[in-house]
Order: sequence, then structure tokens, then C-alpha cells
Amino acid sequence: MKSNNTTRPLLSAVLAAIVLFSAGTAIATTPSNTIKKIIFDSGDSYSFTVENDNLTWKGLTGDDKGLVSKNHVKHIAFSKHVDIYQWIDNNTGGFITLMIDQQNHEAVCSSLSKGYKEWFVKGQIVNL
Repeated sequence: MKSNNTTRPLLSAVLAAIVLFSAGTAIATTPSNTIKKIIFDSGDSYSFTVENDNLTWKGLTGDDKGLVSKNHVKHIAFSKHVDIYQWIDNNTGGFITLMIDQQNHEAVCSSLSKGYKEWFVKGQIVNL
């Protein structure tokens, strides 16, 4: 008796497509974890980490050196390369807006708060 090997190329192709689609979906839905280091014209520099609508900033130089704050953030994808983050800072109570232009490696940040100075600074992103 001879054994027949049955091949099912269509079934293999469908299974491969399902695996690729599942992997793509898993990658697309993975929470973003971006770290930005920005040196502002004022001489201050910060690192920013955004993950699951939470932003953590750390002062690297300047008045906020060594300070760390974790805040719930509102993220707006303004365009393909420009992101806007807004939050009320847990340390100062200030309303902060940070705009990051990844294509041009630039950032603009401003603050409006009671009892603290208000500021508007421009900076350069040193890593992406």
C-alpha cells in the first residue's frame, strides 16, 4: 500500500497570513515607550519618558536638576512627525505643554502656573 502525502498550499498560506496579521497587531497595540532628551535654549535639559498616557520627566541640568515627576498626560498626534503632550505637573501644579517635532529634532515647551514663573522655551532633541 502506497502512502499519499497531501499538501495543502492554500491552508498553509492562510495560516501564515493569520500569524503575520496577529504579530503585526500585537506590535501595533504595544504601549509606546519613547525616551526623549531635550536641551533647551535656557540651558536646562530634561529626559522624557512616555508610557501608557503617563509622562515622567527628569531634570538633567538647570533649576530642576535631579527632580523627577510622573504625570498623567494628554497626547495629541498633531501630524506624522509632531506630537503634543499636555499635563498638570504634580510638583508645581503648572499646566505644561510640550510639542516635539521628531523630523526636525526640535521641541517647544511652555508652562502656566500659579505661584511659579511662567516660561516658554525652545530646544533641540538630542536622541530619538
